[in-house]
Amino acid sequence: TDGPFLSPHPHRGNRNEPAHVRYIVDKISEIKGMPPGIIADQTTANAASLFMWEQEFD
Repeated sequence: TDGPFLSPHPHRGNRNEPAHVRYIVDKISEIKGMPPGIIADQTTANAASLFMWEQEFD
């Protein structure tokens, strides 16, 4: 990840890793009052747009 030493709670003090993205999705979901799946779909769509990916993700 971009912040190898900025792990989300409950992994503070450990090296960050991509598997921890789910904690970020959960927090955004809580703040926005939206289901985690919607957040995941939107962030994937944002990345696809940014990187001009043409393939669809399930």
